[in-house]
Amino acid sequence: MVPYLKRLRELVAGKKKYRQYAEVFDAPEVSREGKSLVLGFGAGRCGQRWLSDIFDQHENCCSHPEPFSEQESFFRYVTWHKLAIDMGGFHALMLAAANWDWNRADISAFFSPFYSFGVAELVERLQPTHLFFNIRKPEDCVNSLYVKGWYAGTFTPPAAGKISGPQPLHARGLHRNFSRITPSGEEWTQWQGLSRIGKIAWYYVTVNTAILKALDEIGSVKKVIMKLSDIDQNYDYYQYLADYMQLRPVLSHERFACLKGQASNVQKRKHRVQDWSSQEKREFEEIVGPFYATYDSLQTTGI
Repeated sequence: MVPYLKRLRELVAGKKKYRQYAEVFDAPEVSREGKSLVLGFGAGRCGQRWLSDIFDQHENCCSHPEPFSEQESFFRYVTWHKLAIDMGGFHALMLAAANWDWNRADISAFFSPFYSFGVAELVERLQPTHLFFNIRKPEDCVNSLYVKGWYAGTFTPPAAGKISGPQPLHARGLHRNFSRITPSGEEWTQWQGLSRIGKIAWYYVTVNTAILKALDEIGSVKKVIMKLSDIDQNYDYYQYLADYMQLRPVLSHERFACLKGQASNVQKRKHRVQDWSSQEKREFEEIVGPFYATYDSLQTTGI
């Protein structure tokens, strides 16, 4: 199955990708008439990369998961802290990348958890045709981020009146200094006293709340909400998505299934929810508990 998947990606997606950032500015400018631009939002570990892979397996679409991770994570840092930094260069890069895609396909798609606090800004500057929001069941997403290593290690506290900067534990991963946000002021001290599960729970609620608020305030763009529990390895839903987005040619069930292999809820984890300590469970319930009403109220588009 793995060689088959690799061959698919080489044949369908590989020929459409740019190798260097500068290359995107070399593409002839094309009209946006008849073209689509998709922006995908989420907290991470919620199916965005898999969804991007699905989009990218179609001849009329170029899709990218976190194509500019350093710039995207810095964009998150700037928008989270509301810093007076102009991000026009980042907007220009994304528009140039979309234009590169439109020279090869009708649909350009970008999926990244780093767009979370700049939804309105990106909509204004990039003028997308569709906004996708992926969300995963709280405990599963938090646990997956834990396994991924989020908030592991000791954070150096910021000086009074300042925000956290680069951290020693992220010395070899520049984008993590910007993507793994922390609160400011008195809230930072409270956050620092939490377990890793508690810190990640704070992150989950903070990010998803910000995205949902922004989406609610945007009325002129088509929006698609996807709960991972509804769409995971769901070929019927894929067929709905392909029809909705006019993705062509439609993938066979076999080809669709090989993109992921198995549903997220059946994967073996090094650390499971049932392994959480009493402190971790308590913090999770205190932080995420009020958000469950919001999560339960969300309906996957098309279901």
